[in-house]
Amino acid sequence: LTLLRSETGKVYLINSYCPHLGANFSIGGRVVNNNCIQCPFHGWIFNAETGNCMRIPYETTNTIPEQAKVVTWPVVEKNMHIYAWYHCDGKDPEWQIPDVDEIINGRTEHEINCHIQEIPENGADIAHLNYLHLAGINNGNDITKIKMENLEPRIRHVWNGRWEQQPEPEKHIGVMYLKQVMTVMKIPIPLTYSDLQARQVIAELKTFRYLSSWRFLDIVR
Repeated sequence: LTLLRSETGKVYLINSYCPHLGANFSIGGRVVNNNCIQCPFHGWIFNAETGNCMRIPYETTNTIPEQAKVVTWPVVEKNMHIYAWYHCDGKDPEWQIPDVDEIINGRTEHEINCHIQEIPENGADIAHLNYLHLAGINNGNDITKIKMENLEPRIRHVWNGRWEQQPEPEKHIGVMYLKQVMTVMKIPIPLTYSDLQARQVIAELKTFRYLSSWRFLDIVR
């Protein structure tokens, strides 16, 4: 896919390969005529909004083949991000990306050495918490040094969570309710209670509301 910005600032997303002879728009292609992209191989010009070929420079009869069209994808720029819509059956977008004020008002960025798919999958996987993340802070965060076979360490985290699908018209949204507390010999430790609500619109857009006995944070991922 090729992501481009028009001369007036609007974002478009199209298939990268020219339907003529397969040249890659991303390598040498140029934005022209505001919202069009010109193929670097033969100079064919395509409208990035409709996908239609608008001009073939060396075509004297101004005849453009009907099949000279590049696939376009619905895309929106919001929350300081660019979102693209994909549906396996080719359906148009069925809902809109919401505004997330927390992204605009304040943000932090972190680099994680993993595949992007692993982040939303990990966030949605409540079942692993009471196994992988049960060890207390005294054991550190290196799982290669934690005795995973000990399911009842003296100091541990206790997790309790669930996912709920929202009713129409927000059926595409899931909300996770997650509670956590640290215990010593199964006795809860004061000030370690936490209550997390995660509202997931899509895998890449998840808002967290973190409540604990001593602080309140809004986090967006």
